[in-house]
Amino acid sequence: MNPRPPAVEELAASISNLARRAAAEDSFMNGCSRVASLRFHYAAMPSKSSSRAAIETARESGPV
Repeated sequence: MNPRPPAVEELAASISNLARRAAAEDSFMNGCSRVASLRFHYAAMPSKSSSRAAIETARESGPV
């Protein structure tokens, strides 16, 4: 069996490196997307202080 020429070895290494980078970038982007969705989720939730204020307001206004 003949060994592959150096140019073919370089090309194979380049393709392998590109595939590795693409996989890492996909993983990174998935992580960023997850963080962004969590931020949106928690931003939409009322804070503890606003929940407490709503409870106090309800208590002050008496029974409905």
